[in-house]
Amino acid sequence: MKTQFITYCSILLFSICFISCSNDDNNLDQEGPELSAKGDAIMFSYQDQSFRDSLNLQLIFPAQDTITSKSNRWVYLGFYNESEKNEWYSIPGVRQEKNYKIYNEHEKDSSNPELVKFKIITEQAKSSESYGNTLNYKELKIIAIKPEAIRNLTPADLDFKDFFAVMDYFGLNKE
Repeated sequence: MKTQFITYCSILLFSICFISCSNDDNNLDQEGPELSAKGDAIMFSYQDQSFRDSLNLQLIFPAQDTITSKSNRWVYLGFYNESEKNEWYSIPGVRQEKNYKIYNEHEKDSSNPELVKFKIITEQAKSSESYGNTLNYKELKIIAIKPEAIRNLTPADLDFKDFFAVMDYFGLNKE
């Protein structure tokens, strides 16, 4: 009887440990990105990302691109596609029909100049409460642009929320 009790307690403790160690809210780089670089822009392409409330990514820049950006700073544009359709949504943005808003935060790693910690966050559309539902993105693209490349652009020159316009402008779709 005592052995059976210990066995059941061990199984219970193992189950609790296993469940508490799962990390549904903060997936870290589920799969490494494919990189494309053209002139003043670098695109990090991820496939099949699933997350709830936030997604943490690590953007690792090629060393030569970190050095060539005068200020060593980048402007980040995010786009995602939820299905096989060619419909792209921008980050930041609001999806009223799904009742969520999405935005990003980024932070340069102080010990590694080629690394940027990039976080995508979702909240309920009309509050700052966590969205609470799992999102599945077929494709996720983060485009890093050197600020000097867009310094003199106006909205008439380039719509930064239009995935296809950004891809065309920076030549990222011509590989």
